[in-house]
Amino acid sequence: DLILQTQSALEGDRGAAVLASIRKDLKLLIVDEFQDTDPIQTELILGIAGEHGEPGPQLFLVGDPKQSIYGFRRADIDVWNEVRTQEIPRRQGRELTLTNNFRSTPSVLRLVNDVGDRIIPHEFHPELKETRNDSQVGQVSYIELLEGLADDRRKEEAQYVTSHIDQLVENAIVRDKD
Repeated sequence: DLILQTQSALEGDRGAAVLASIRKDLKLLIVDEFQDTDPIQTELILGIAGEHGEPGPQLFLVGDPKQSIYGFRRADIDVWNEVRTQEIPRRQGRELTLTNNFRSTPSVLRLVNDVGDRIIPHEFHPELKETRNDSQVGQVSYIELLEGLADDRRKEEAQYVTSHIDQLVENAIVRDKD
């Protein structure tokens, strides 16, 4: 596994020299979709960034804790929470929270906020705010997904979602303006 090999290389005899070389070449380390990182990936990221005041790249993390519910590749919401509450302050960083949503309709945002409130403590996921209206949008509903890791449940959830879509299509009413 590439992640484990990287971890091993950075912990090995030449690890400090490799990290120093990486840090020398980078000015900025941007990690997008940080909510999908696992503990080992986070260890690598923080190791490359180095400690506050050490030579190394500035660290810029982008992510949405609500998306951590998918559990991609051993992703863990506790990693997000620990970095947010411990590492960012320790490194004298700052957090910028973006809550205005320009893409989703209010009905979708209400659903996302409702689901988020059920599974993630509010301090880790501020409520998303609407910036558009619901004009000419159909109803929004959600499907309760299965417990467990995403990889283990993916096929069964796909079958469940497909069945739900089939029911929606079968019961749909189509109106032709002409």
